[in-house]
Amino acid sequence: MAIGAVDAEHRVRHSRVEPTRGLGADELVARLTAGLIEARDAEPTVGAVGLGLPCAIDHDRGEAVSAVNLPISRVPIRDYLVEQLGLPVYLDNDANLAAIAEQRAGAARGARHVVMLTVGTGIGGGVIVDGRVYRGGSGSGAELGHMVIADGGPDCQGTCPNRGCLEAMASGTALAREARASAEANPDSRLGRLLAAGAGIDGPAVVQAAVAGDSLALRLVELAGERLGAGLSSLANIFAPEVFVVGGGVTGGAGELLLQPARRELRSRALRPNGETPVLAAELGPAAGLVGAALLAMDDGAGASG
Repeated sequence: MAIGAVDAEHRVRHSRVEPTRGLGADELVARLTAGLIEARDAEPTVGAVGLGLPCAIDHDRGEAVSAVNLPISRVPIRDYLVEQLGLPVYLDNDANLAAIAEQRAGAARGARHVVMLTVGTGIGGGVIVDGRVYRGGSGSGAELGHMVIADGGPDCQGTCPNRGCLEAMASGTALAREARASAEANPDSRLGRLLAAGAGIDGPAVVQAAVAGDSLALRLVELAGERLGAGLSSLANIFAPEVFVVGGGVTGGAGELLLQPARRELRSRALRPNGETPVLAAELGPAAGLVGAALLAMDDGAGASG
């Protein structure tokens, strides 16, 4: 959970980050509310709140409808926060907001057609079509991490009922799952020694091992990149964006170790000229969600006030 105050020049003036793994819905909302109150009080000129959540959003009701990786179900978050904060509140899917931020102030600056993937615990997606966020008829569109790339692949995580989703194959969670299995089979590798020492093997640990040159970790990150590229090839044929932007915690650590195989797979799989679509690393890093949420609040707040 990242909470902050952002000014009109997209500068983050106050921020804090809190872990949310294992929290129930009530505690999650309580921590969010406390953090927002702290940010509001730290920057008294704050005029509105933008909120990005990794879930489907009911924009008319202001509800967080459902999430794959968080215990969220029909939470009336907008009205509750308006009451607690005394400020207007605007909400959207977090990957949508990251896409807005990168299109307006980051790697895709100036492009009108953008597809963004955020690779972390899961894989989120955001689509910009002719300069506007695409949300679909229900408002819950562009769940790009849940496109199937491997028929009969592993079960997806959380509440997703599918198998072989991009998220199940190329997210940080998938990377950790396959790294643990590989570490058991290769006890002399860096990952094998970490496992033997009782250290937890998660996505960041695999990326760190790859950056340090461990051959097993390098192959696992390369495989995740290839799978990511397979997903990009389908997205290129469907949306024909001007640019792909890939962000999230895994991408920020792995960089070109992940993106080079993704580009290679995109070129080999997509129709011409879609395979030549640039694949860029997100520029705004962890601040993308904060900046996108602020832009949402600024844009929607201006529209609401005329």
